[in-house]
Amino acid sequence: MIDAQNIVKLRDLCDDYKKDIVDGPFGANLKREHYIEEGVPVLKIQNIKQFEIVLKEMDYVTDEKAKELNRHSYRSGDIIITKLGLPLGVSAIVSDIENGIIVADLVRVRAQKIDTKYLCYHLNSPKTNSFLNEQSKGTTRPRVRISSVRDLPIYAPPLPEQKRIVAILDEAFASIASAVEATEKNLENAVELFQSKLNSIFSNSGDAVNEWRSATLGTVCEVIKRGVAPKYIDDGGVLVFNQKCVRNHTVDSSLARRHNAAAKRVPEDRFVQIGDVLVNSTGVGTLGRVAQIRDTPDEPATVDTHVTIVRPKQSMFYREFFGYMMVHIESEIAESGEGASGQTELSRTSLSENFKVQFPVSLTEQQRIVALLDDLRVQTSELEVIYQQKLDDLHELKQSVLQKAFSGELTSESAKSLAEAGL
Repeated sequence: MIDAQNIVKLRDLCDDYKKDIVDGPFGANLKREHYIEEGVPVLKIQNIKQFEIVLKEMDYVTDEKAKELNRHSYRSGDIIITKLGLPLGVSAIVSDIENGIIVADLVRVRAQKIDTKYLCYHLNSPKTNSFLNEQSKGTTRPRVRISSVRDLPIYAPPLPEQKRIVAILDEAFASIASAVEATEKNLENAVELFQSKLNSIFSNSGDAVNEWRSATLGTVCEVIKRGVAPKYIDDGGVLVFNQKCVRNHTVDSSLARRHNAAAKRVPEDRFVQIGDVLVNSTGVGTLGRVAQIRDTPDEPATVDTHVTIVRPKQSMFYREFFGYMMVHIESEIAESGEGASGQTELSRTSLSENFKVQFPVSLTEQQRIVALLDDLRVQTSELEVIYQQKLDDLHELKQSVLQKAFSGELTSESAKSLAEAGL
């Protein structure tokens, strides 16, 4: 059990908490125009994962700006905590990265009177996260004040006990990490199994019996057009699919919004039809994603200007084959954007003229290929669900181990039992 006498505030574990527990600069002190391509690194909220700092999409400031913002700096051995969004309180230790500064959504902790790794485990525990969530303000973007972080209750037993808990957690988390790595590999293999078969079909197209044809996308489609610029309303109107709706080769209508068709008419050819393929046509990371409308929409629907409707000539294709054919060239489309970083565009002309597709002339052969790919997609989808559930279970296992650790219930035996049960 936890000895209440060993529960202290986070501020009490620092030599000078006003200097040792600080958030990032607000307002005009650090703005987008201050960022440069190379210089002193700036950690943002997306860089902070549980126990890990991910160095991607980094921004930088000049040495002069970093010196000006020195109070908000970090160095090796510090802990960085998120204080905005969900979940709150995600924490990681700074290591193997250059010294830099943090943004306003983060807190840097430099605690001298506690084992750093022990503290990082504690900050990532459900107990600490719950405290922060109870102190948060705001609904769409929950945030906690720096004072709430400084007042975090921390169970700080004597140093030997801290190190004992760290040793147990290290062993348990190493086992979980191995299981996560193996499961992620299995998930990756399941996804690649389908893609490999798809590539094989289109790479070995044509034989003595089945004639295949090659053509530009524009010559085999009756419509290749962007959607409308919506006049959004909350209820009624016309359903509008956006880029968020197009993911994993499916169209998620739950993420769609609504357009006031009375204020701005939707041309007849911009209403999506069964068999249409939607192609995300703007933005890094979203451009190129494709998904086919396989079922008749429950209500009239269109797309916004960031999505292109690609409608095949019905006489040339077994409907679902066209969808798989577009999935095959998805990566090629994704690499074809033009424009400045973050503003890449895929023009209608480029989509129409620059992409060649291959397909069997025989609709019967197209149907045979669809049946084969449909069966494989069902199998791989089932595997993906299984492996994703395993990953979710492993995450819950980590949280369970942490919960026990900071509730005074963790022993080597209990950690081992939990790990074995979850693995």
